[in-house]
Amino acid sequence: MSEGKQLYIYTLQRGLSATVTDVSKHYYGGYWQVAIEVFCNVPVEDSFFNDSATAADARRILGGEVSFARRIEQMAVHQDDLEYSKKNCLTVLSRLFCHFSKMNFLPPASYRLNIGNTSKSRLTAFRV
Repeated sequence: MSEGKQLYIYTLQRGLSATVTDVSKHYYGGYWQVAIEVFCNVPVEDSFFNDSATAADARRILGGEVSFARRIEQMAVHQDDLEYSKKNCLTVLSRLFCHFSKMNFLPPASYRLNIGNTSKSRLTAFRV
């Protein structure tokens, strides 16, 4: 997660908290890169997996939790449009939270995680 101005902390299902941060920066001249980031740590739970052995393997490889991070950005925003662009990014983000609340921000039984023989370096690319 980048350093920036914390805007909100959303409370999600199961006591999870997602932090929303404004990491916008001056780009050049009168133009900005508008960027909003959301970050949440999600514990690796047995219920995400088909069996306890797979869950134990996941915790061994990933640790006790994985990080969810998303960045919504818009490049070359004129300084006069800065607030409007930030509001648009936050609107996109609010749709993302709507989606999480419908899915309880956790994989349902029909989407159980299966790590199989996947290496940690390969899993890192798919961490949420």
